[in-house]
Amino acid sequence: MATGGEAKVREGDKLIIEAEKCLKTNWLKWSADYAGAAHAFDKAALCYRNGKAYDKARQAYERAAEAHYKNAGSFQAGRSMEQAAHVAKEMKQMEQAAMLLETASHYYHESGHGDTAGQVLTKAAKLVDPVNPLRAVDYHLACAELHLVEDKQREATKATRNAVNMAARARDLDKLKEVLEKLRALYEELNMHKQLWNVAAIELVLHLHRDDTVAANDTVVDAAKIPGFLESDERPAMERLCDAFQERDGDAVVEACGGVVFRSMETDVRTSIPPFLSFSLAKIIL
Repeated sequence: MATGGEAKVREGDKLIIEAEKCLKTNWLKWSADYAGAAHAFDKAALCYRNGKAYDKARQAYERAAEAHYKNAGSFQAGRSMEQAAHVAKEMKQMEQAAMLLETASHYYHESGHGDTAGQVLTKAAKLVDPVNPLRAVDYHLACAELHLVEDKQREATKATRNAVNMAARARDLDKLKEVLEKLRALYEELNMHKQLWNVAAIELVLHLHRDDTVAANDTVVDAAKIPGFLESDERPAMERLCDAFQERDGDAVVEACGGVVFRSMETDVRTSIPPFLSFSLAKIIL
C-alpha cells in the first residue's frame, strides 16, 4: 500500500498529464487551453509539495507560471513563480530561489503591481545576502528603480540604503562608491540634509582608504555647501579624521573613527570597511 506522500506524488503526476493535454492542439482544437493547464499545474505542484517531491513541485509551479502568462495572467504568473521560489528555498537552493523571485518580480511589474514587484526583489536580496552580497546589491538597486518608476522616492531611498549596506558588507569599495552616488542624488532630491552629511562622511573614508587626500579635502569642502553642515557634528569629525590621516597619526585616526559620528553609522558600513592606514591598529572602527 502506498504511503500518503507517494499517493500525493501519483496524484500530481496525473494532474501533469491533464495539464499537458490542455496544451495540446489538433484540427478540432486550434488553441491551447492555457487557463486549464495553469490550474492543473498549480494543483500538481501542491500535490508534489505535500508529497515532499520538491523538485517536481518547483518545476510544476514554473510551468504553471508560464501557462498563466500565456493566458494574459501576469499577476497569477508572478504568484506561481513566487511559489516555485518558496519550494527552492525549502530545498536550500537560495540562489535558485532568488532567480525565481526575480522572474516573479518581472511578472508583477508587468501586471502593474510595482509595490509587490519591489517586495519580491527585497526577498531575493535577503536570500542571497549571506552567500553573494554583491548580487543582493543589484536586487536592492533594482527594487529602488521600481519605486522610482512609481514615483516613490522615499521607498527608493530605503532600498538604495540597503544596497549601500550590502556593498559595505562585500567590502567592494568601488561598488560602495557607485551606490553612494545614487543615494546622495536621492537625498538631494528629498532635501534630506542630515543624511547627506552621513554620505559625505562615508565618502571621506573611501577617499582616505585610497590615500587620496585631495579628494578627501574636496569632500569636506563640498559638504560645507550642504545646509546645516557647518554647524553639524560631522564637520569637526571629518576635519579631525582628515588631519590625522595627513599627519600619519595612527592613534588619532583610531580616536577620530571612534567618535559618535562614525560609530552611529549603520552596522554594515561601520564594521565592514577595512583599515586604510598601514601603521594604524589592525582594525579601525568606522
